[in-house]
Amino acid sequence: MTSDKHSGVESPKALELLSDAIESLMEGFALYDEDRRLVMCNQRYKEMNKAVADLLEPGLEWEILMRETARRGVYADAIGREEEFVRERMEATDDFAHEYELRQTDGSWYHVSTHPTQLGGFVVTRNDITKRKQAEAREREGDLLIRTVLDASSAIVIMARAGDGQILYRSPAALEVFGSTKSARDHYV
Repeated sequence: MTSDKHSGVESPKALELLSDAIESLMEGFALYDEDRRLVMCNQRYKEMNKAVADLLEPGLEWEILMRETARRGVYADAIGREEEFVRERMEATDDFAHEYELRQTDGSWYHVSTHPTQLGGFVVTRNDITKRKQAEAREREGDLLIRTVLDASSAIVIMARAGDGQILYRSPAALEVFGSTKSARDHYV
């Protein structure tokens, strides 16, 4: 914070600029004090926590927020294990420096990061990684489909890295002909 050199009072303009900067972030941002109470959060943080946005007011205790997200079924990995989920989230703020991915029951995914502040509180940031997770799922589904088709085929198919020849995939027919070699180079020696 900048201070007025003569009065030692924080500049209202500096506070306004800081608040505006936090609000302009693409990430969700929340600041909790040394008592684990919400000091402030930006609108993006509320949007990313829409199921509990009604609670996100200054003074909200972190533990109450975690219990409510579990009770309201916000996170897929909390369902049926609410107490364990709350304990894990509380422990994640004990040493603060944590990063983890959370899947919400609405299908959205967030990369969450907690970091300590010098005054004993902590900051939580959230990044929406839903599109990346959806792309990864499509890629896995495509890989599985290709593998299923190739495994059912009588064609001899070997996929290997160009640089070192390490075999990444071989069809059952290729296994019969070439055996279980580690490198495609072994086939041409």
